[in-house]
Amino acid sequence: MSSISIKSYLAVVLLVLNSLASGAEPIEKIGYSCPTGYYQSGNYCVPYDDNTEKVIPKSGYSCPSGYYQTSQNYCAPISESNDDLIVKSGDSCPSGYYQRSSGYCEAISESSTKAIIKSGSYCPSGYYQTSGNYCSPINDSAPKVIPKSGYGCPSGYYQSGDYCVPFD
Repeated sequence: MSSISIKSYLAVVLLVLNSLASGAEPIEKIGYSCPTGYYQSGNYCVPYDDNTEKVIPKSGYSCPSGYYQTSQNYCAPISESNDDLIVKSGDSCPSGYYQRSSGYCEAISESSTKAIIKSGSYCPSGYYQTSGNYCSPINDSAPKVIPKSGYGCPSGYYQSGDYCVPFD
């Protein structure tokens, strides 16, 4: 390897490690571009570093209360106390969440914040199916997986069935 390729490789590794350490996580890319602070990796937007604010996809025409619109398709919390919303899937929220506003579910406690929308027929390893279209972790050591979108996973993740799992 040349010194340039080693430097490039190390830069990518640092970006991935920073994005995994942050509160923000990769999200599915909606539209043509990623929100500020994120870069495109396949069908995902991945946070650049641990200072990147968490965003959620916009559901409908406006962001929920306590959030502001960061780009055409994403919303970010006004304060850190508002960063526990997920987009609602189907008619109900997962166990440990309540419907906060149209199209969104809010975690009742911090231990609820790893619920994900079920992708395909099964929940990922370390998760169980809760109400509706959701999967929740069996315990706190379960990794924060994301549903696979398109043909692959974002950088820093590997594919396991219909999900993307972070590298340790």
